[in-house]
Amino acid sequence: MNGKFREIIEAFGATDQRNGEWACKCPAHEDQTPSMTMRPSDDGQRLLVRCHAGCSVDEILDAKGLTFKDLFIGDSVSTRSRITHTYPYMDENGNELFQVCRMEPKTFRQRHKGDGGEWEWNMNGVRRVLYNLPLIIEKYSWPVVIVEGEKDCLSILNSGLSVVPTTNVGGAGKWRNEYSEMLCGRRVAVVPDNDDSGREHASIVAGSLMVNGASSIRIVKLENLPSGGDVTDYINLFGKDALINAVVGTPEWTR
Repeated sequence: MNGKFREIIEAFGATDQRNGEWACKCPAHEDQTPSMTMRPSDDGQRLLVRCHAGCSVDEILDAKGLTFKDLFIGDSVSTRSRITHTYPYMDENGNELFQVCRMEPKTFRQRHKGDGGEWEWNMNGVRRVLYNLPLIIEKYSWPVVIVEGEKDCLSILNSGLSVVPTTNVGGAGKWRNEYSEMLCGRRVAVVPDNDDSGREHASIVAGSLMVNGASSIRIVKLENLPSGGDVTDYINLFGKDALINAVVGTPEWTR
């Protein structure tokens, strides 16, 4: 078997092998008996993962801090990447719950401190909160700007604007209603990346914010931004004042 596949299988703790498949407990739900199986694809180029209880591959990989790239033949996970930035996610009192780690080559993984104080590369049992939650609470009168990544949050913070930037772990497509509950009564601008997934994400977020009581909602389109560009690109190209003008000039969102 390919060495990388064996490394992934061992990372999931799979030991029971039958008919070319490995069985283990699924990390994406409270699994009492092994309900997840793994096996190499027929062409041997990727590892097929399935939870027979219904968890998606996305959920399984997220629970282990892995990506789809990890399921394909390539460099081993242990030598493939290194941490270049860490982004701590804090609870209301400033206690660290988990970190998002940016890796090189570019990918993102999540980790938290286990009971023994060691890093665990999964999100099992970890409460998910918005990035910059203590600042959201402290600066209650400031508008909140939702972007798609921690780097964009730092770009806005470093610009000195009187807004609170935030994002959710996993970026586009990973919004949860409990995030919107944290923004009840707040003025919120959603600033997506300039791509289809970003625009779809913004619409989902806005709908969730409306149901959960945000006082005002704007979905901001950043004009003249290259395809796939983000808030950081926009600030670098046009400056912080252009960003504020784009937010203020956007009418409130309605269904």
